[in-house]
Amino acid sequence: MKTKIIAVSNNKGGSGKTTVSGNLAYSLAEKGQKILLIDADMQINLTRSYDIQRNMNKSLYNALLKEDTLEKYIINTRYENIDIIISDHMLSSIDMELFTKKLRETIFQRMLKPVVESNIYDYIIIDTCPFLGLLNYNILVASNYVLVPVELSAFGIEGLEPLTNFFEEARLINSSLQLMGIVETKVDLRESTTDVTREILKNLFKGKIMKSYIPIDINIKKSQFAGEPLKVFMPQSRAAMAYEDLAKEVIEFVK
Repeated sequence: MKTKIIAVSNNKGGSGKTTVSGNLAYSLAEKGQKILLIDADMQINLTRSYDIQRNMNKSLYNALLKEDTLEKYIINTRYENIDIIISDHMLSSIDMELFTKKLRETIFQRMLKPVVESNIYDYIIIDTCPFLGLLNYNILVASNYVLVPVELSAFGIEGLEPLTNFFEEARLINSSLQLMGIVETKVDLRESTTDVTREILKNLFKGKIMKSYIPIDINIKKSQFAGEPLKVFMPQSRAAMAYEDLAKEVIEFVK
C-alpha cells in the first residue's frame, strides 16, 4: 500500500484532534502499520503526549522556515512502528512566514514528498491547528483524507460549515482530497443532548459519520498527564477499545 496521508482537522478548539491523532496512530501501529505522526499545532500537545522533549531545531516550524525536506526532522518514539515530527510554540507565527514565500500553497506538500515517495510509512497522520490558515491549507493540499473530530455539544458542531468550505477550496488544488468522515468525541450516552447533536450531524454529513465514536473517559486525561498513548496507560479502558475500533474502520476505509 502506498503511504496514505490523513489530516485530523477541525477549526474548533477542544474537539479532540490531538487525542484522536495520537491514539489512532498507536492503534494502527499495533496492527503492524508503520506510522509517521506530524504535530502541526503550536500548542505542541501531540509532542507532549508522546513524551518528546521540545527541540526547535528539529521542529516542523524550523523545517517550514527553511523549506527543508521533512526527512531530516523525523524523530523515533519509544514505540515500535511510530515516528514523529514535533512542533514548537513558534509555529503560531508561521502563516506570516509562509505568506512571503513563492508557491506558498504547496510548500508543505513539496517538503513531505520525499517521505511519501520513500514509502516507508503506511500512514502519515497530521494533527492540525484549530484555525483555517495557510498552514492548514498547505496540509490539506498534501493530504489524501481528512478526519474531523467533533465534540457532541452545541458549541462542538459550530464552525463545521466554514470548515467544509475550506476543504472545498483545498480541493481546487488537490482534487483527490476526500473527507474520510466525522468521528464523534467526548460522547456521553446519558445526556439527552447527545441524540439531538447526532441528528444534526447526520443531516449535515449524510453517510460520512464514522461508526466508531470516542466516549467520555477520565483515562484519556490521565494518559495525557502520563505522556503515554491510552492503550499503553489503560489498555482495557472504554476509550482505548474505541480507538481500536476506529483504527479498524480507517484501514477498511482506505482499502
